[in-house]
Amino acid sequence: MGKRILIVDDDQLLTKLYEFEIELQDHDVEVVTASDGIAAMESIDKNNPDLLLLDLRLPKADGFAILKHLHDRQYSFPVIVITNYDKESYREMCKKFEVVHEYLVKNSVEIHQLVEKLEGYLGK
Repeated sequence: MGKRILIVDDDQLLTKLYEFEIELQDHDVEVVTASDGIAAMESIDKNNPDLLLLDLRLPKADGFAILKHLHDRQYSFPVIVITNYDKESYREMCKKFEVVHEYLVKNSVEIHQLVEKLEGYLGK
């Protein structure tokens, strides 16, 4: 079986765009999605993804709660935060959990660049 990416974002249109682009580039990648923090943590525990693409602003539990969940359970897969928050304080908060591999600002990265980064982390 191929690699599994979990995309966690409450913007359904953006999530579908990410999913489409990832599957277009690599048919051997399974994309799983969650639109809130609770569903994301349940999916992480159930599906054990190979990579997590995470927004910070989410309903029910924010991205920081998910990062704490990952840290507390010692998950080691790559985590890429992709958010609208271009604040140094948010970057520092993400570093505190020691699970974030990259912090990207949505309006600063194009979809094809994001997919290339994901492929790099998945060893494609």
